[in-house]
Amino acid sequence: MSFSDPVRIIDHIPQNFDMKRITRKRPLEQRRAAKQARQNVEPFSCERPGRVWTLITFIGALAIIAGVLITGHWER
Repeated sequence: MSFSDPVRIIDHIPQNFDMKRITRKRPLEQRRAAKQARQNVEPFSCERPGRVWTLITFIGALAIIAGVLITGHWER
């Protein structure tokens, strides 16, 4: 069997096989309770924790560029 022939790869799957996933909805009351529980979650104590990592990354990038400029590897 060669991988250039896709028909032979999936030949073992019956032709009438239903590929759709069966998804059942939860009862309406349970969905409403879950939605309300998600809304009542207290936010993080820090508003933007990603801002700290952005600053650390920016300082690290500046340090790398400064190191390259100081050692003279930029010209090579």
